[in-house]
Amino acid sequence: MPSPRTENQTTTTDRGPAPARRGCGAGARAWVGACVAWCLLAMPSGFAVGGMDDGLEPEEPALSPAVEAMLERIRPETDNRPLEAQGLEVEERTGERVPGELVLTNSRGRAVTLGSYFNDDGRPIILAMVYYDCPVACTAVLDRMCASLARLNYEPGTDYQIVAVSFDHTEKSSDAAIKKELALAALDKPLTPEVRAGVAFHTTDAATARMLSDATGFPYRLLPNGEYSHPIAVMILTPDGTISRYIHGFDYPPRRVRLALLEASEGRIGSSIGDMFLAMCFLYDPRSGAYTLQAFRIMQGGAILSALAMVALILTLRIRETMRRKQSLTPAAA
Repeated sequence: MPSPRTENQTTTTDRGPAPARRGCGAGARAWVGACVAWCLLAMPSGFAVGGMDDGLEPEEPALSPAVEAMLERIRPETDNRPLEAQGLEVEERTGERVPGELVLTNSRGRAVTLGSYFNDDGRPIILAMVYYDCPVACTAVLDRMCASLARLNYEPGTDYQIVAVSFDHTEKSSDAAIKKELALAALDKPLTPEVRAGVAFHTTDAATARMLSDATGFPYRLLPNGEYSHPIAVMILTPDGTISRYIHGFDYPPRRVRLALLEASEGRIGSSIGDMFLAMCFLYDPRSGAYTLQAFRIMQGGAILSALAMVALILTLRIRETMRRKQSLTPAAA
């Protein structure tokens, strides 16, 4: 009986020897089986082997840590502030004029208009929207602003005007009077009639307060506990009531306040050469929210100083030359 052929045995035909057939060895078969098993495991669980839906929702593939970190970087930042403070950002209205016809009640109980503080004397206006019963924020704003103004050589009523308005319509003129006296004490200025007139505190009704809020972009919200949620900012107005600048937060460096007042007054309140050059050499940078030193302005200031120095030198030399000539023409005494 002929012996059985092996898989790799060569056969002979009438055309010559046939090539040997290579079969799949055990190693190859194991490799193919592993590939099939891997494909079955990698297939979404919502599909059967034959590709038919089994009615289950496909699971989302897990993301790598690197992809998760990238998504975290580009994901919009969440507002982590308390719910009461969300949506109460200042919408700056720089360049817009506040309505001068709004009627306020001053600390003496008399009706005045906001426009009565507009002036032709170059005095900028510091407008603070607050409420006098505020436990922390408004009191801190007024105290720190007045402490900063106390360090300047400017006088309220002469160089600038303070106008504070309470947006709490339930507050009374007596509340405004108390806050005014506290502000005057913090300013530490001689209590002349001009100084007292330069510090004005007011109350008003709810509708007027809301109109002023809309005009200045300064929102506020009454909370269930009776307090108000509001941003922290004061406005610097030009003498005709146009919003020139906002100062945000609790920090009021004297130089920054001084520059804001000089800018709003177009330098008209500056009484010294230093004020003039401050107004020239510093410009407001809206990106950083601060005043920055400008190289070109410094060069301009240096050129002006050089020109003044040259004029002074020429005048001095001419005066000396004139005096010398007079002395040479005067006959000597016998």
